[in-house]
Amino acid sequence: MPWALERTSWRGVRVDHPRDWEIALAAGVDDPPWCAFADRHYYRLDLRWQQVDGPPNLELLLEKHRQSPKGELRDVSRISDLPAGWSGLLRKGRDGCVTYAAKVFRDRRVLAEATLFWPGHRDAPLEAVVLNSVAADAAGAVRLWQAMGISLELGGEFKLHESSASVGRVRWTFAGPGRQADTLTVERLAMPDCWLKDPLETWLAEQLPPRHAVVAKGETTFNGHAARRLLSRTKGTLAAAIRRRRPLRLDVAWLCDAENRLYHVTFSRLSRTEEMELPGSLAVRCCRPVPQVAAAGSDS
Repeated sequence: MPWALERTSWRGVRVDHPRDWEIALAAGVDDPPWCAFADRHYYRLDLRWQQVDGPPNLELLLEKHRQSPKGELRDVSRISDLPAGWSGLLRKGRDGCVTYAAKVFRDRRVLAEATLFWPGHRDAPLEAVVLNSVAADAAGAVRLWQAMGISLELGGEFKLHESSASVGRVRWTFAGPGRQADTLTVERLAMPDCWLKDPLETWLAEQLPPRHAVVAKGETTFNGHAARRLLSRTKGTLAAAIRRRRPLRLDVAWLCDAENRLYHVTFSRLSRTEEMELPGSLAVRCCRPVPQVAAAGSDS
């Protein structure tokens, strides 16, 4: 049976999963990469990955799942019908099953470990869909970042510097290469129809930090939406002034009626001129469909 799927892509690894498996946790930049998904009732998927110098022994890696944290032996059996490259174990319990699976992406030198939780019985066809979709991005390539409602593409030279997700607001900050790196921030704010009382241009000006002066402002379009654009600068440091390079900041914001969300993109860099555009590799998608309440083919 077909499933309504959503793609999540985080820190270089992507996975397709039922739309009602919403991302519950995602590791920030200071933690080993992983993300976890849950539906309305259960924890459904835990996905972890890491760079490896050589191919690890997957059989030995999976052995840790044969014992509980208290050292008790579990009812665990080998799974023989996993997608190519995956090795795994199945643990059966009174309330359901758990799949432990691992795979090495040799060309990317990435080890991925997936734990899938099956209330009731194991759904082998859906399990195969999820595991087959797991992929690691090539280093340096334009990378997809898609989670927590934000979907964007950005050049691999930009690295995630900070991420935060609070009720109604998701914010990601990326840093470019070099000692005086460019900084790019993308945020998505919920329900602007309830709290945005001023014109978008006024709101955008209120987001500027202290000591910033507006250089230019105007209208533009983003994904077919009317957007506001604000270019500002600050006095900067003495060293930057000597080199005739001052911090310049570009803010772009637009309202997506299809999602009832406000998108705000900020790009900052040192510049000798008062002209700046967003990075050419950046693409922020909006007008995305609202996730379904339940996925067809789900066993929960």
